[in-house]
Amino acid sequence: MSDPEGPSRSTGRSSGDLVLAIGLSAILVTSLAAEDLLRGADNLLETACAIAAFCCLIPRRADPQLSAIAAAIVFAISAALGSLATIPSELGDLIAVPVVLLAYSLGIDADQRRSVVALLLLGVGLQIANGVTTFNPIFFLLTVGPWAAGRIVRSGRARPSRPPSAPSGASRK
Repeated sequence: MSDPEGPSRSTGRSSGDLVLAIGLSAILVTSLAAEDLLRGADNLLETACAIAAFCCLIPRRADPQLSAIAAAIVFAISAALGSLATIPSELGDLIAVPVVLLAYSLGIDADQRRSVVALLLLGVGLQIANGVTTFNPIFFLLTVGPWAAGRIVRSGRARPSRPPSAPSGASRK
């Protein structure tokens, strides 16, 4: 099935995703450097995982499932390395940006069988990064909410436009 946004619009927006990923990474790194938190292997690895999650935004229009699965893997790796808790909470909240955008992209994608699986993996990756023993409903809302919004937008795009019909009482002469 063809891209509902068209190839020319998709290409222009992909560069916007690149700019967003670079911007989020720059905000994170400069803020951590200003607070002198870029010392030690743990902090550097956690910062690298956050930047990798931001970079998952770059290919999200071309392949949203692969991007979401890559982000889920990055979140699981960050849990294995420690926790994103080494990043201060205000900066750690930046992780919500790629999660919301990836979930929305999964919602507007035509192949929902693969998208639902990728959405579930994204939620599981977030949960693993938070800690396996504690369920956090915010992660559920961060993934399912934007996905549902994407489904609504997709359904509006999929409706064929009807030509205006003549009034029922009018006759042609």
